[in-house]
Amino acid sequence: SSSWGSWRYGMSVIAFLLLNHYQMISVINHSNVETSSSVGEMMENFDFANNPWSVFNTVCAGYRDMLVSMLLKVVAPLALLMLILITHFSTKLLEAMKLLSAAWNPD
Repeated sequence: SSSWGSWRYGMSVIAFLLLNHYQMISVINHSNVETSSSVGEMMENFDFANNPWSVFNTVCAGYRDMLVSMLLKVVAPLALLMLILITHFSTKLLEAMKLLSAAWNPD
């Protein structure tokens, strides 16, 4: 395809490789590998790549229960997927409305 060498595909590949790299760092950080304290602290900064809830303090919000914590970890990706789908279809709807409006009001 002619778009294979486009900048968008290049950026997608870079984003995928960076995410994969940060996820591997997080996996290594949670394994039984001995690291120095500075390396361990640096690797903890990338926990968000595997666990988006690590950004939020769920214990502070009152979610100490293991069952609730696990449910939140399951629901979070689904909520993100719903947000992405709502945004996608909203933009398609707004684009269609704009085209419809342009068809009814030719300038």
